[in-house]
Amino acid sequence: MEQEISDRLSISTNNHRAKKEAERIALLEQQKAEELPGRDRLFKITANAAQALLNHENLDNAIARALQIIGEGIDTDRVSVMEHCEDSTGESLGYAKMLFEWHSIHAISQLHHPNLQQVSYEGIESWYEQLNKGEVVGRVIEEIPEPVRSGQKEIGVKSLYSVPITIDGKYWGLIGFDDCREAKQRSETEISILKTTAACIGSAIQQSRIREEGEQAERQILLEQQRVTQLQEHNQVLEQREREVQRSYRILAATAQASNVLLTGEDFDKAVNKALEIIGISLDTDRVTVIENWHNPSKPSIPHWRVLYEWNSPDTMPQISHPELTQGSYEGIEEWYELQKKGQSIRCRLEEMPEPFRSGQAKIGVKIVHGVPLFIEGKHWGIVGIDDCRAETCRSEAELSILKTAAACIGGAIEQERTRRAQEKAERNILQEREKAAQEKAAQLKEHNQVLEQREREVQRSYRILAATAQASNILLTGEDFDNTVNRALQIIGESIDTDRIAIVENFDNPSDPSHLYWKITYEWDSAYAVSQINHPEVAQESYEGIEEWYELFSKGQTISCQLEEIPEPFRSKMAKIGVKTLSSVPIFIEDKYWGNIGIDDCRKETHRSEAELSILKTAAACIGGAIEQERTRRAQEKAERNILLEREKAAQEKAAQLEESNQILSLRDRWLEATANAANQLLAIAKLDEGINAALKMLGESLDCDRVAVMQHFEDSTGESLGFLCQLYEWYSLGTISQLVHPQLNEISTDGIAEYFVKLQAGEWIGGLIEEFPEPFRSSQIEELGVKSTYAVPIFVDNQYWGVLGIDHCREPKRLTLAEIAVFKTAASCIGSAIYRQQIQQEREQAERTMILEREQAAQEKAAQLEESNQILSLRDRWLEATANAANQLLAIADIDEGINAALKMLGESLDCDRVCVAQWFEDSTGETWGFIRLLYEWDSQYANRQILHPELKEITYSKEQEDMLVSLKEGGFVGGAIDEFPDEFFQTEQMELGVKSTYGVGIFVGDCFWGVLGIDYCRKPKRSTLPEIAVFKTAASCVGSAIYRQQIQQQKEQAELAILDERNRMAREIHDTLAQAFTGISLQLEAARNSLNTQPEAAQERLLRAKILAKEGITEARRSVRALRPEALDSGDLITALHQLIDKMVSGIDIKAEIFIEGEPRSLNPEIEVNLFRIAQEATTNTLRYAQADQICIQLIYETDIVHLQIKDNGIGFNPQLLQNQGFGLIGMRERCDRLKGNLVINSASDRGTEIIVTV
Repeated sequence: MEQEISDRLSISTNNHRAKKEAERIALLEQQKAEELPGRDRLFKITANAAQALLNHENLDNAIARALQIIGEGIDTDRVSVMEHCEDSTGESLGYAKMLFEWHSIHAISQLHHPNLQQVSYEGIESWYEQLNKGEVVGRVIEEIPEPVRSGQKEIGVKSLYSVPITIDGKYWGLIGFDDCREAKQRSETEISILKTTAACIGSAIQQSRIREEGEQAERQILLEQQRVTQLQEHNQVLEQREREVQRSYRILAATAQASNVLLTGEDFDKAVNKALEIIGISLDTDRVTVIENWHNPSKPSIPHWRVLYEWNSPDTMPQISHPELTQGSYEGIEEWYELQKKGQSIRCRLEEMPEPFRSGQAKIGVKIVHGVPLFIEGKHWGIVGIDDCRAETCRSEAELSILKTAAACIGGAIEQERTRRAQEKAERNILQEREKAAQEKAAQLKEHNQVLEQREREVQRSYRILAATAQASNILLTGEDFDNTVNRALQIIGESIDTDRIAIVENFDNPSDPSHLYWKITYEWDSAYAVSQINHPEVAQESYEGIEEWYELFSKGQTISCQLEEIPEPFRSKMAKIGVKTLSSVPIFIEDKYWGNIGIDDCRKETHRSEAELSILKTAAACIGGAIEQERTRRAQEKAERNILLEREKAAQEKAAQLEESNQILSLRDRWLEATANAANQLLAIAKLDEGINAALKMLGESLDCDRVAVMQHFEDSTGESLGFLCQLYEWYSLGTISQLVHPQLNEISTDGIAEYFVKLQAGEWIGGLIEEFPEPFRSSQIEELGVKSTYAVPIFVDNQYWGVLGIDHCREPKRLTLAEIAVFKTAASCIGSAIYRQQIQQEREQAERTMILEREQAAQEKAAQLEESNQILSLRDRWLEATANAANQLLAIADIDEGINAALKMLGESLDCDRVCVAQWFEDSTGETWGFIRLLYEWDSQYANRQILHPELKEITYSKEQEDMLVSLKEGGFVGGAIDEFPDEFFQTEQMELGVKSTYGVGIFVGDCFWGVLGIDYCRKPKRSTLPEIAVFKTAASCVGSAIYRQQIQQQKEQAELAILDERNRMAREIHDTLAQAFTGISLQLEAARNSLNTQPEAAQERLLRAKILAKEGITEARRSVRALRPEALDSGDLITALHQLIDKMVSGIDIKAEIFIEGEPRSLNPEIEVNLFRIAQEATTNTLRYAQADQICIQLIYETDIVHLQIKDNGIGFNPQLLQNQGFGLIGMRERCDRLKGNLVINSASDRGTEIIVTV
């Protein structure tokens, strides 16, 4: 029973479970049935989107349409395609950039939002990992991390889904779905459909990229096909240029070798001839000459030339020995002379030469001549001539440019040789002049020698007079009897100058004739050959009548010297009476007033006194004047003494009561006079001034019974605010008296309170009295500090100039000095002044002697320094030339251009002792805001310089509009440079100073006659000024670098051409293999099968022959297509006329130039080769007009005749000289080669400012 119940329960349970399962299955089936329409709709949406991607040719439009279909289909608000972009720095995962977007009317655009066009992975790095793995990311807005969440809220997002797009197995980007009205949860089916949509968009993008790459490849192939013909045509030109480059390097090497010969050769003429031989052999020419310009006095209006040096190849007629052609004029070829003065080379065939020059050149077998200008010291000196006599050899501009370097070397050598010869000539100039004078003018040589001897005697006489003046000055200072002393001084001076009479003439006023000034002889010395003037009754004194002009000259301090016949009457007759033949006179000034003269008479012969002698005699006159002034002072003192004696005698007779007092005064004065005399003897006896003055002061102080005697010197106030101050130099003081000399405050006395006393002293007056009579603060300082009770001071004059004071102080008891005592006191001051003046004269004489010796030594040192500097300059130039030649050898020897230039720069820098050598390339500024900039490509630095090429801001240097002069100088072949602080551009100064540059120089580098860049040299340790010869050598180095770069460019062009030709050959080989070869193989198989079945199955054979025919037509079509691929694109779509119109439209579009095309005759189809070549010639001519001619009109004319076609291209531009450019540039050479290939004729008509016309006839 239990078992039955259990079974029933089990059955019931199973039935319930089965029922539940059936209900669940039914529910699932119902759900699936409900989802089926939605899935079908999604699949349909996906299919429509895929169809849109497939049908639209434009990818952007296709994706936009597909996004719209998907967005509207799944009822979302925004669908976008975003591309993943890597972070170039590697610091982050990158960002997603929006490319395409569709949005509903309920949403705003994210694509046009300024901040949300790009979405960074910051904060959502895990999303990036999921997307990179191909997983879908879906979030409601609350689940999105910051900062992405804020950005999505800003554009109204409530939920979003991101589905990865994969291209070539890599994560490319994503397709995003944004719901802005309400958040939505997408089912697995929807997500699967979204993945499919992302895959479709990824495939469309990939296919678009493949298609674009294919189209780009096809366009590239077409471009390469268009270029292959040009490359083939240029290949020969490049090979020709390579030969020219090799020839240029051969010439460059020869130039370096010639430079070395010029530098090392001992015989200059042989060295020049050897250098010409080296250059001539390297050029494979027949004659190389050095021709000098010269001025022909008979034809001053025409410049002339003459041959100085010459080398000739074997069997070539020498020009230098030709009787008619060793020299000539520029008549008929004046234009050549003007071109050479501007630094331009000339090139001319014999038949193109003007007469009469052509006839002369024909006589010596010239077929073509080239001339390279030669400059010395910046002036056009001559030319280096190259004559080809065997064949017409046209030298390229590159060769002529290198020959300019050779010419510069020869010019430098000639300049150096001329300098050397000039030095040698200067050294043997005296000998050569004597020899020449002995042959031509013996009398002139004798006169010249006499002048030299006379000058030597004058110099010796000047020294003798100077010594005599010093001796006379010493006698005047030390002599006791003044008259004898003066006469002795006159004798010394007279004997030293070898004259016959020397006299001291004093001016005086004659009361009987006040209208005239008078003179008289006061002292005189006569030689044994002269009579005495002082004793002559008629000429011992006389007026200035007739010679008033002399008096005015003497008053101005001027001397005179004249022959007897030059003396005005009546003075001349009087001088003749005493035998004067030459008279000289030097003025004497006393107390700055014209007092008289020293007269010098030559009676034996006429003697010319030089300015040097008269100048020295002025010194003698000053000494004598000073002695006379001193003697007059002494005599005045004696006269004063006599007057005192007279007064004393008179007082004795008149006032006996005053006798005792007078006796005391006289006794004191005698003591003072005795003390003054003793002091003067001390000053004269003791050689050293300091010892003499101290001894004199001691004698004065002890004899005069005073307490302090001092000598003070006056010093001016440099500020001008006061009268200066007195500084105590010498002092004697009695026992118990305080020394003023060592007092820290009172050894100097200022004008404070006593300025009027300073004025009186400077005026020659004395000051003094009791100390109570003096003003403050002077009075208190003297009483309190020094104990002075009375003080006196008299001025000291040296050479009539106020020098200081002699002071006396009484400290025990006050004393009042009489005028007589003051007079004696002044005498003592005068003695001291004379001693000081004597010391000054002695010092000045010694200083003059020392100065003269120093000047001689300095002159000798300067001359030695000049010679040393000249030797250093020549040595430096030799070293520069050697360094340049070695650098050129480095550039020739090293194949790698970078390695070669770096090696050359290192050699230049180390040899030239500079701190930086660099090569910088020039780049134009396309915006026009500046001229452009130079960028450093190569650099060598010494250990004292910083690397400029590594500097973040100075590896490129911009040339502003203000630096036009510098740029123009470089582009015209000049140079810029100097000390850095002399540059006008402050910004350039700042840049260079930042690099430590003290001076800098730069020259232009030219590649193929075009300005390429700059070769620079810097000095960082100290500034250096380079000479013009050094700059010329520097330009040679720049030319070597330019040639190396040009050679590299030619090599690269050749390699590129060869590579392009090889690529085109490979392409054509593939094309033939893929088309013609397969077609021919098919034809061969069909013909073989037809042959085998021809007898047994004729119908099958007929069918196979038909297939072979079809294959043959297809092969022909492919062959024609390959041929058309080689034609210009413009000719593919039309004839030559259409192609020319398209050419003009394309090239002058947007340019202010008027272009016209005219067709004459009946147009017809031409041979494809003719059409291609005429089109290319028109294309090249039009390009040259637009690039170089500066024209505003261009006309192309195509003329069809019966058997001939003419193509004419004409412009109204600046024109050019076809002779100078006939072998230059690919354009003109290419035109000639195309005409030669068609067996046509090319004519080029052009001249300066007359436009250009190119006519092609085929």
